[in-house]
Amino acid sequence: MGYNLSDSLIDAMHYKDAFNVCEKSIAFCKLTGNLNLLPELLYNRAKALYYMDCKNEAEKGFKHSRATYLAHGNTELAEFVKNTVSEKYQIYLQ
Repeated sequence: MGYNLSDSLIDAMHYKDAFNVCEKSIAFCKLTGNLNLLPELLYNRAKALYYMDCKNEAEKGFKHSRATYLAHGNTELAEFVKNTVSEKYQIYLQ
């Protein structure tokens, strides 16, 4: 739920609200140990930060999202993050 809500808030340009939803959802994922949506939430939190002009923090967030995908064994989505971030945000991840 947090991922879809934060994505909708980003689309509506409510970046601070999207960031807050991501923060709460990430905390909930960690609390419950259900980390399935964690990489997506990290990605959306980074997008919100980018649009709030926190570019350095956004870059760290995108890197964290990609690393989490890799840790979960999902190389396809890790590459998606890398390619999308470079094309859309001009942030180049290693």
